[in-house]
Amino acid sequence: ESQTLATITFQNLFRLYLKLAGMTGTAKTEEDEFRKIYGLDVVVVPTHKPMIRVDHPDVIYKVAEHKFRGIASEILRLYAKQQPVLVGTRSIEMSEKVSGRLTPDRLQVLCMVSLIRSRMETAKLDKDTRDKWTAILNQNLDELTLGRLSPMIRELELPADPLSEYNLRAICELMELPPEEETLDHLDEALRHGVPHNVLNAKYHEKEAVIIAEAGRKGAVTIATNMAGRGVDILLGGKPEVEREPVAVSTASGSDGTEEGDEEREE
Repeated sequence: ESQTLATITFQNLFRLYLKLAGMTGTAKTEEDEFRKIYGLDVVVVPTHKPMIRVDHPDVIYKVAEHKFRGIASEILRLYAKQQPVLVGTRSIEMSEKVSGRLTPDRLQVLCMVSLIRSRMETAKLDKDTRDKWTAILNQNLDELTLGRLSPMIRELELPADPLSEYNLRAICELMELPPEEETLDHLDEALRHGVPHNVLNAKYHEKEAVIIAEAGRKGAVTIATNMAGRGVDILLGGKPEVEREPVAVSTASGSDGTEEGDEEREE
């Protein structure tokens, strides 16, 4: 027990097998890795029925800050429609950063920045003012406040309250959402209280399996690292026979070494 006789990596261990094969829905994206490490080819099995999913092209951002804004904006747009959202991230740090952008103050600033940019396209501003405002709007969203945006809001004659009906309808128009009462109510709720969501980081396997299985419920937002919830099917609409309250999985540790938010409630 106290002496190591030999060590081997998983990659070399697998290569000792005479036959090595497997099936997974995510192998195609790692095709180069399978070929370089294991000498394996990746073959895509065609679907039995015609593919109905629309694969949109990737959206490329030159600046990480704009990427996080785009993610938060898309989550807000889909939540207003009550469409389930599953966000996959590469690390715990990334998942927590995305989660931090879904608070009410960050979302309100994000929406007002979008409205200001939209109004600036048609406003008559001199070049110095336009450049100055653009520099402010391009700053990290965590550093911006409604107070810093107020001079632009007044100059562009926008309502100062992000939750005003005018602003909510303008945001719906920018996000190409139907200005229906239900959509406006969900948008107002998200801007007042933040977007309710679960953050998963592959630490709490049993709880994460439950949350992932219910991630298809109407309006559910789940932010996960790519390793969280592996092997769990997501049923659109959730399990009809089970009514569950959202389960919050926190990554913060308490003073006694236990995990905060480490509770699950079921009806």
